[in-house]
Amino acid sequence: MCYDERNKITGAYNPIIKRDGPSIVRNGYPPFFTRFTFKDQIRAERTEAATIDIGVIPSKWQKRFLVLTQVYQTQKDIPEYVANGTMNRMHSRMRLLTIFLPCTFFMAFTLHYMKRKPALVTE
Repeated sequence: MCYDERNKITGAYNPIIKRDGPSIVRNGYPPFFTRFTFKDQIRAERTEAATIDIGVIPSKWQKRFLVLTQVYQTQKDIPEYVANGTMNRMHSRMRLLTIFLPCTFFMAFTLHYMKRKPALVTE
């Protein structure tokens, strides 16, 4: 796809324009991401984003849930202030668990009962 000169949207897709904006390559990161460099950058941004003004102090249970949902590896990794987006991610994952686990147990119980029902009828 070539750049069209008639495009009036601030030259956002113009490959000729050189930009001095922030770049992950200029900040010491490689020009491509592997799984490990991506996780390292996300963890660094996650801890930098939370301050007294915009962060949340997680309770003891919230710290356990942050580890349970694999947002952080251990409770020692959790900073004093956690970003709101991180807490929202934890709540979304917990919501998934609270829906998925009871449905799974209900299905397992139902299948077990259905297999056992013919034996109960013949007795």
